[in-house]
Amino acid sequence: GWDRAFESCGVDRSYHASRARNFDAPLPWDHIFHGVSRKYLERQARLARQGVASPDCRAGGCSGCGAACLMEGGVCDV
Repeated sequence: GWDRAFESCGVDRSYHASRARNFDAPLPWDHIFHGVSRKYLERQARLARQGVASPDCRAGGCSGCGAACLMEGGVCDV
């Protein structure tokens, strides 16, 4: 499984899973375009550390993720 994949690639899983992220440094997934803004991910990380959940934008109200919003027909720019 995953443990063997990490081991075969020489990746220390515990290092990446347990350390606090410095948002000024490049993140491992920065090279992937996923439609969600980095600003949003940083905000979500801070909220998660505080135990605060963001509302589901499909139930009403934009969460400010920056992805193409199918409900609004545009792109979130919060």
